[in-house]
Order: sequence, then C-alpha cells, then structure tokens
Amino acid sequence: MREEVPSGARVLIVDDDPMIRRLFVRALTRLGLAHVVVATDEEARGAVAREAFAMVLIDEHLGHAKGSELVRDLRRLALGKPQWVCISGSVLAGDPPPDGFDGAEEKPTTFDAMGALVERWAAPRRTS
Repeated sequence: MREEVPSGARVLIVDDDPMIRRLFVRALTRLGLAHVVVATDEEARGAVAREAFAMVLIDEHLGHAKGSELVRDLRRLALGKPQWVCISGSVLAGDPPPDGFDGAEEKPTTFDAMGALVERWAAPRRTS
C-alpha cells in the first residue's frame, strides 16, 4: 500500500539546471506539495533560514558549489529537521549518501522518475 504524502509538507529544490527545476515543479504540484525552487547556494541558504522544510533535494554539482559542502551550511541554518537528499547524475543505486546527506538518488530526468523520488522521500517518517 502506498503511503500518503503529508499535506502541508514543504520541499526545497536546489538545482542550477532550469529544465530539472521545471520538472520538479510539475511533479511537486501534481503531488500537492508546497515547494520552493532555487538555483544557487546563496538562495538555498536564505530559504532554509526563512522557513522549515520536510525535505531538501540538493544537486551535488551546483555551478560553483558542491552539494556535499553546501548541506553542512544548510543544516546549521535550517529551521526544523528536514530530510536531506543528494541528487546527482553520478550516484548509482545502493551508493551511500555523501557526508551530510540522509540519502542519495540518481538525478531523475523524467517527470515520472521525479514523482517517484519525491514520493519516496516525502512519505511520513516511521517512528518506533
């Protein structure tokens, strides 16, 4: 049975590729998730300092910043405790996440793949 994505969950996308950002916007909108999409590390710092997110997806290879370095800064600034997910074209299934991330996913390039990624990570966390 598919878990429901929590209503009111906010997702931050940090990616410098405009096509990838547009695909994520479509996927998040279809799933009914509120979202903020930014292209730079500075925009990401501002976003996490202003509002809480349930999930933050960060491109590992941002223009002049590396996602695994950026995530350390964002964790210090973040309101709340989001799930930190690295998205990268160089991640293979089963690879451990880079330091600072809760998980890593191959960068999706289709609408369906993006929807599946978001549903996996935005599902309610189980607690014991």
